[in-house]
Amino acid sequence: MILSAGKYHFYITYSSDALPDVQIGNWDSFSVAKSIVLTAGPLFGTGGKLKEIRGSFFIPKNLAHNNFEIRTFFLGHNNLMVKSISIIKD
Repeated sequence: MILSAGKYHFYITYSSDALPDVQIGNWDSFSVAKSIVLTAGPLFGTGGKLKEIRGSFFIPKNLAHNNFEIRTFFLGHNNLMVKSISIIKD
């Protein structure tokens, strides 16, 4: 998605059968045009329940008006089901 300069926050709603202390993946916010990871963090099991996590990132003027993604990565054990990803400008 093409985004302008500024601060953003996002939500990832997901579930996993793994226990909450087991890391099952990662997320990041990513500038496609520059191949830059802006922020990143882990995804943990949810015991089969939906969970929403919140993150944030900042787009400086020199990166603005390019494509950005919120990505999830599965580590290959247990499972990961992403229900939704939302991005909101602050």
